[in-house]
Amino acid sequence: MRVADMQRTMQQIGRDQAALMIFVLAWTEDLGEDASEMGILLFLVILRAFQKTSPKKIRMIKPAKIEAALASNEKFLANFEQADDRFVERAAEIGTSRQPYLFQFVTEVLMQEPDDPDAPHLSPEEQGQLFLTLKTVIDVLDEAVSKQPQ
Repeated sequence: MRVADMQRTMQQIGRDQAALMIFVLAWTEDLGEDASEMGILLFLVILRAFQKTSPKKIRMIKPAKIEAALASNEKFLANFEQADDRFVERAAEIGTSRQPYLFQFVTEVLMQEPDDPDAPHLSPEEQGQLFLTLKTVIDVLDEAVSKQPQ
């Protein structure tokens, strides 16, 4: 995507989903450059997936909805801090079952081991922060789309 196209896309998102964009930018700003860029790119992919599959324009997500979803996700993920990897994987599948393909995509991108030495490498903390951020994005968009009148 060209820089001009990216700027137009971000401006459009700023008009259509300002609170959601601000949330993602705020939650990725303290990450490393690679992690921040990956988070924003994944946000754009997720938003586009919902826009393409939604029968109507998605209503603007309100900050209170984002905050509620974030709090719920933080509570959900806190239950797994000391759990082993297989248990966490299974719990994540159950807890993300409304959009399994999007969550699978996000998880695969975040957890991939880059073969290319120039590919971005994310620390476990960055992976966790991005997963929490993007899970929140998916949850609020899923709720907004599911509540649309048919």
